Amino acid sequence: MILLLGIVSSLVAVASLFWSITIYIPAIARDFDAGGEAQRTPVVAAFMIGSLIAAFAGPLAGRWMDARGARETMLAGCILAAASLLAASRSSELWQLGLGWTAASVARSLVFPVPYSWLVTRWFARRRQMALGLLTIGFGLGGVAVLPLSMVEERWGWQAVMVVSAGLMLAVNGLFALLLVHDRPADLGLHVEGAPERETGAAADASGFTIGEALRSPVFWLLACGFMTFFIAPATFSTLQLDFFETSGVERAALVVAIAAAVRGLSRLPFGLLLGRIERVFLLAVVVAATQALALAMVVVSTSPPSLAAFVLLWGLGGAFVPMLEPIMINRAFGVKQFGTITGAMMMLAFPGTALGPIGVGALFDASGSYALPFSLLVAALAVSAGFFTLTGLAANGARHRRAAAARGM
Repeated sequence: MILLLGIVSSLVAVASLFWSITIYIPAIARDFDAGGEAQRTPVVAAFMIGSLIAAFAGPLAGRWMDARGARETMLAGCILAAASLLAASRSSELWQLGLGWTAASVARSLVFPVPYSWLVTRWFARRRQMALGLLTIGFGLGGVAVLPLSMVEERWGWQAVMVVSAGLMLAVNGLFALLLVHDRPADLGLHVEGAPERETGAAADASGFTIGEALRSPVFWLLACGFMTFFIAPATFSTLQLDFFETSGVERAALVVAIAAAVRGLSRLPFGLLLGRIERVFLLAVVVAATQALALAMVVVSTSPPSLAAFVLLWGLGGAFVPMLEPIMINRAFGVKQFGTITGAMMMLAFPGTALGPIGVGALFDASGSYALPFSLLVAALAVSAGFFTLTGLAANGARHRRAAAARGM
């Protein structure tokens, strides 16, 4: 039940607060005439500044989760997200839209991706890594919503997309959190999956590093650098991919985006089941970075049907693991004791690039009239991330970190 709730809630949240951005950018640029249809930078900045501020709210959201639980955090996030989307839908100036989206972005850190990952670390023990992988099915399938949401935008405008998104957040995520979510199995008289029956939820929560201990570990900083250079590419491309395909002359661009997202989402079922058997998760991160770099390089060179088909397979299948990497690598390196706080701190360091990346790419597009150069830079960033993930694996498997982990019950 926890997995099912997490998959559906993540689908709605990521569609409403992440994937929808790729619809808003070209539509709002036309509507507000922000320097002409070719100008993307002002509109991208209006969205990404909010995401940048939200990254710095990550540690506070994580600490709140560790102290008060995920259910209360998600309820607050759903209410704030819905109210912010409704306010943003009434914007008549770009600064108003930016302010509304900033509030929605802060709410996003309270809704996904950490809360249900936090729940999985409390509900699962033996199959925790597999459960964290399966949870991400919703993240990928949320991209399929680009197709129906783009139809809503074409008929009623981007404002209607925000209103629909707000209603879905309250009707699905809010009601699930209010009526069905429980922070720990003990709340229902149950035991943690795979843990001895004598082990209580409190005992299961106790293993792992504190945030202070994690910050003193080289593994934390290597992993943060890996995520910083890794997430900038999929986040930036996902934000601007619809505009990229449209300006490249691809017919049915929204359909291409939806198919790639469907491949990502649906492949997470078998890959999530397989994930529980993968021991070398840091090597997996290197492989995923390589597939994403190759996929982007394919469409930078050509958007012909064969290149698009190769892109869909590489971006979809390799990208199936993208949202799995952060929770499983943090869990593997630092345990569950302060999973929310450590994840929030990691997001604060790694995710500013996901906000600044789209702004920089939009500015380069405005200057050159092409996405070729900025997307080539994203390919280079993915290559750098593969190097950091390699170093992280060496450090995490080193004797020093293994001794520290064993001393903390891992």
